[in-house]
Amino acid sequence: MTRGWRLDYSLAGAQFLIAGFHFAAIAPISPNLELEWGLQPIEMGLLASVLFYAYGAMQIPAGLLADLLGSRRMLTLSGLLVAVGAGLFGVATDFVVALIGRLLLGIGTGMVFTGGVRHIASVTVGRPKAGERFTLFLGPFAGLNYLGMALGSWPLTFVVGVVGWRAPLLAM
Repeated sequence: MTRGWRLDYSLAGAQFLIAGFHFAAIAPISPNLELEWGLQPIEMGLLASVLFYAYGAMQIPAGLLADLLGSRRMLTLSGLLVAVGAGLFGVATDFVVALIGRLLLGIGTGMVFTGGVRHIASVTVGRPKAGERFTLFLGPFAGLNYLGMALGSWPLTFVVGVVGWRAPLLAM
């Protein structure tokens, strides 16, 4: 196994959690956004879906980038894009800035899954029972992603009711 693989694995796991959170977070904050910016349902739909469009569009380029950059650089780049996108969305003063933030979130989250899976493959290949080890390492990523989605649902609704929508999105 490569040196520092545990740190890389932890970084990828954290990114899976954060990605799941942002996948789900738009629904609990949508009433706040509608009030603050006067958004119509079609604008809310676009704001919610642009992350997924960008995520889907990144799947083939992400695979090529992962092979070109390697897992560690890929995870670093995806983390930076997610951080910039989340930050931009969290401080957005209007719909267009929020849309750009969600677009960057989609690009970044589209890369983290590929980078994380490539990392697992790189530390399990050639080892005894590589297939079983791959599955063992991938399972926690899926669990963290779903935990992020769970945190981005009713717990976020509660937190938004107490502190508003910007602070939790910026914190995550």
